[in-house]
Amino acid sequence: MSNLSRPVLLLACAALAGAVDAPPPEASPPAQPAPGAPAPLSEVATTPKPQGDAKSQDDRLRSAISAYEPVYFLFGDRGGVDAKFQFSLKAQLFSPAGLFAGGPRAVGAFFFAYSQTSLWDLHGESKPFRDSSYRPELFYYDDLGLFGRDSGVGLAVQSGFAHESNGKSGSQSRSINTLFATPILTLGVDGGTQLTIAPRLVYYIEKEENADIPDYRGYGDLLLKLSLAHGWQFSVDGRIGTGAHKGSIQFDVSYPLDRMTGGAISGFLGLQYFDGYGETILDYDRRAASRVRIGYVLVR
Repeated sequence: MSNLSRPVLLLACAALAGAVDAPPPEASPPAQPAPGAPAPLSEVATTPKPQGDAKSQDDRLRSAISAYEPVYFLFGDRGGVDAKFQFSLKAQLFSPAGLFAGGPRAVGAFFFAYSQTSLWDLHGESKPFRDSSYRPELFYYDDLGLFGRDSGVGLAVQSGFAHESNGKSGSQSRSINTLFATPILTLGVDGGTQLTIAPRLVYYIEKEENADIPDYRGYGDLLLKLSLAHGWQFSVDGRIGTGAHKGSIQFDVSYPLDRMTGGAISGFLGLQYFDGYGETILDYDRRAASRVRIGYVLVR
């Protein structure tokens, strides 16, 4: 995958520039995600819509590409300054219009996603990247609609295939292929506060280069996210490996910058804490020193 990483990165960055300024979805009770997208797991910072020809071009882009996992750029310092950044996009594979008009609702529920997470060593002489994780996914997402819109409860399911690798060769090569399933439960309360519970179950199809990775990552993870009405968001993502005392935990806190700057800056101020094994796939079997990073979050 290393030969493809640079063009994919350039394409994804160009797409993200047009995708992240999309207007927020139509208002709906907190427990109901936007149709056809795993909205409970991400929130995009927005900017005013362009006009004229630029608006038409952006509308075409938005119809195909949108944000997926959190997008951020964070800095930390523990024995040397480093940066951690991530971007993530998804694309709806089939439009329920045109050729598929009148077809089953499931037609519009298939997505392709690409995410990348990198650690950048800023205190080294040549400022090298420590490692990067490239994660294409093909998945199905469906809001099951089992509860009434006024119930404050939502349940969706996301399942599919995921690849993860670091694009390196030899002894530093890491690669896994998995199948996953994620039920997403959202609980809304009066005033706009919302709790999201999303356990992800994983089955390893291929892990020959790192056969013991379940010892450190286990067979899934659990994401808990609390979004408060006044803007604060708190999340925790934890893994428990099958080996003794293995696993990892990551805490994230964010707050809208527009509320801190009177609307002058969009996005969010983010704080992240990581502790445990495998902050990168290269070091999946090494316990990392706990890290605290702070920076800019575009999508949370």
